[in-house]
Amino acid sequence: MPYLIGLLITLVSIALLARPILRRVQTTSGSSSLLDSQGDSRGDGVQWQRQQVYDEIKTLILDYELGNIPPEEYNEKLGTYRLQAASLLRQQELLLHESRYLVDEMEDEVLALRISWGTVKEVTTCGECGGERDLNAALCPRCEFQSEDGGSPITTSPSEEETS
Repeated sequence: MPYLIGLLITLVSIALLARPILRRVQTTSGSSSLLDSQGDSRGDGVQWQRQQVYDEIKTLILDYELGNIPPEEYNEKLGTYRLQAASLLRQQELLLHESRYLVDEMEDEVLALRISWGTVKEVTTCGECGGERDLNAALCPRCEFQSEDGGSPITTSPSEEETS
């Protein structure tokens, strides 16, 4: 009986130790659709693809320096990989821009709700980013700029916010 318990504990320990290693192998050898199906965001998938292209470029350079690839093939593949990397960087920048837009939109909705609930009486324009913020707020929710003068207050009633 003690041998059975010892064997069981050993198997559980091996499974717990092997789990992170097996996960890492799965994410480095899988495709981006596999990553997306596991719940990672689109930005992570693009970043993973970009890293794969960078790794391919490094491998290509090493093969060329060792003389395993002729110059014509090297230049052709390098150009292709550079175009792929540029495309992925563009996609990543678009996703970043989209997420910033969504954050700003969310902040506007939160401020509108707080105004409609009556918890915000006056709003002001941030001196740094130009977005509206609560006059009593210590920091701008968008750029975290701390205004010393408080900006120029704009009194907003709930009825004005509902019409816009």
